[in-house]
Amino acid sequence: MARQRRSITDIICENCKYLPTKRSRNKRKPIPTESQVKTFDYVYGLL
Repeated sequence: MARQRRSITDIICENCKYLPTKRSRNKRKPIPTESQVKTFDYVYGLL
């Protein structure tokens, strides 16, 4: 059983499935509110 050679278009389409669209790539991430941000107190260990 001979394997069919994939066309260039096929290969390009495969790659397109995993590329984010222009809109989703440019979408700004919303800045999380103060309560959602977890901070680490670096000074605590020095006290």
